[in-house]
Amino acid sequence: MRRAVITIEVLIALAIIFAAIVLVSSTARSLANFSIRKERYIDRYVTILSLAEKLHNEPLKRPETLKGTLNGYDYTLDCRLAESRKTYGTDEFGHAGNIGNFLVKLYRCTIRLEKNGDTIDTQSLSQVRYEKATP
Repeated sequence: MRRAVITIEVLIALAIIFAAIVLVSSTARSLANFSIRKERYIDRYVTILSLAEKLHNEPLKRPETLKGTLNGYDYTLDCRLAESRKTYGTDEFGHAGNIGNFLVKLYRCTIRLEKNGDTIDTQSLSQVRYEKATP
């Protein structure tokens, strides 16, 4: 009878140890997967922010598509003129409206990242450009 109780106690202890090992290993695996996803996310959004900065510094024509490779991603920047207006102003007769000396152009841009032919991410943003208006 004493041996049966000891055997049951040992089996229960082994089951508890096994459950703890399974819990620790699954937690470690989840943490490793999260770390990998986090690094991919950081790479992807650093790339998107770098492309947005590049786009900000590029003169835009109408329409414009830029392609290239950055951080291991193939990218496409597609910009289209969405709207163009003169700045608000008044003339010598007191008429007010969009009759100013500068032209404000609003571009809608799409950044598309691809890796190995698969689209990884697509982000949309707006860019504004100013130029001297022609009379």
